[in-house]
Order: sequence, then structure tokens, then C-alpha cells
Amino acid sequence: MIKKLILHSAIVLNLIALAYAILLFFPQPLFSNEIKIKNFQIYSHQPIPLEKIIDDVYEQLRKIDGFDENDTYTIFFCDSYLEYLMLHPIGPNSFGYTSSFTNYIILSVADWNEETIVARNSLSRKIQTVLTHEIGHVLIDKKFGKIKSLSIPKWKEEGYCDFISKDSSFDVKKGIELLKSNQRIDSYSFKYFEYRLCVTYLLEVENLNIETLVEREHDFEVVRAKALDAVITQKLKL
Repeated sequence: MIKKLILHSAIVLNLIALAYAILLFFPQPLFSNEIKIKNFQIYSHQPIPLEKIIDDVYEQLRKIDGFDENDTYTIFFCDSYLEYLMLHPIGPNSFGYTSSFTNYIILSVADWNEETIVARNSLSRKIQTVLTHEIGHVLIDKKFGKIKSLSIPKWKEEGYCDFISKDSSFDVKKGIELLKSNQRIDSYSFKYFEYRLCVTYLLEVENLNIETLVEREHDFEVVRAKALDAVITQKLKL
């Protein structure tokens, strides 16, 4: 009897795990509204005012190496933090997530009056910059391949995605002042600000391109010190 119960429980758990895996690969049935704007396939729970935002994202991405107008980007707007947690269980406080397997872009809860994505920790960023950031991950995967992309240091990949989005969730002026006084804040928001600062320095001051940024080895601490000096001497502006 006990063996049967254990066997049945194992079967049920395996079926639940399988159903969850299928949901992660095919979340479309959760979303009742579907619309295509340019090369963006968008899923949500109700009609959303996205035309102007998508136009801005599109124009910004057209300037980025690797962007192809023939590629389709699939985006899901979550309606609740619970739904976002279900689709992205390892990053509940993030603004968005790009699946390494499907390249689907999952976004946290939107405030349409402010045109922002509001993370569960109450930080917010413009929808346009979050979308551009997440598409940056797709472009990196496409350029270098999924296997190679896994070996790219996090500060380079996330810094590049914030570089092309031209935005940080952490206040830039405050971040520079903290670095000048040799202070750090233990938050992803501050870390991503540092990543963006370093990548912007390498691309705009040292004139690297995305290939050399990825291929060359760099010491993060050294690059950060050089980037801060470039800001102080007005050679670099975020």
C-alpha cells in the first residue's frame, strides 16, 4: 500500500513538473491578448497602448549592431508578480527576463500611466529601456551563439544591455558620488549601474566594439577605476 502511494505520488509530481516545463516553453495560453507591431509579437491579458513605445524601441535598436528587422521578438507582459514569479522563479525582483532556451522576453508588472515596469521591490524603469535591455540579450545570443554567450562575464553582458538601453535603474549622479567616495551598495541596481559604466567606458573611450569587448580579457576593478577617472575628467558621460 505504501509503495503504491509513493509510486502514485511520484507519477503526480512528475506530471506536474512536466506540465510546468511545458508552460515555461509555451506560456502563450496564459495570455488572452495577442498583437503584432512591426517585428514584435506581444502577449498580454488585455489590450495595451504599446505602439509609441515599440516605435521608440525599434528606432533605438536599428542603430545597434546585430539587429535584424526580419527577426521576431516575442514579449509577454505579466499581470501580477505571482505570474512573473511562476514564469521566472529565480529572479522575482527583476524587471524582465529573457529565456536562454526560447528567447522569449518575460516582463514584470507594468504601470501604463507612467509607462514603466515596476519590480516587486518597487523599483521602476521605463518599459522602453527594459525592452531594449532584454532584446540586447537576444542579440548577444544571436551574435556569439548560446554556448559562447554563457561564458561572457555577467558585467559585460548586463553592462552592454544597459548601454544600448541608455538607462540605469540606479541614479547615475548618486552612483558616481558613491564611487568617488569608494563606497558600494549591495544591490543589483547599483551593480548594474557599475556594469553599464564600465562597458560604456570600453566602447566609447577605448573604442572597442562588441566583438573585442567580449573576446578581450578585462579586470573589472581596473576598468571601473579607469571609467570613474574618465567621468571625473569629463572624457565620459552617462
